[in-house]
Amino acid sequence: LRKHRGAFAERNGARQPFTHIINMSLEQKFRVKLSSRKVELSLRYDVFNFTNLLNKDWGRTWFLSNDNFPLVTFAGFVSATDLTPQYRYSPVNGTPYGVSTSTEPRLSARWISQMTLRLNF
Repeated sequence: LRKHRGAFAERNGARQPFTHIINMSLEQKFRVKLSSRKVELSLRYDVFNFTNLLNKDWGRTWFLSNDNFPLVTFAGFVSATDLTPQYRYSPVNGTPYGVSTSTEPRLSARWISQMTLRLNF
């Protein structure tokens, strides 16, 4: 706080760290002739959060419950006649957010892979 005294709060300065997530997909198509019909066979491999597969510290997603962290809370007024507001400061010990453990592929902090086989007639 000392180094920012007299300055404005920076836009989105109290947000969580930036998240870098890259998904990878590889697909190979094969055309096969079965009797008189031509059939297309497609084999696909997807890796969600590919950067986390390369390094466990990359591709992390951060979670803060409801994006809500009460750093300063309203404590009340000085008295019933003096309506000067008073606030209470709650210092942070460490970080208020943590690494997400969601298993949904687009929100996951861990890498997930899947293989798909598709048959088109």
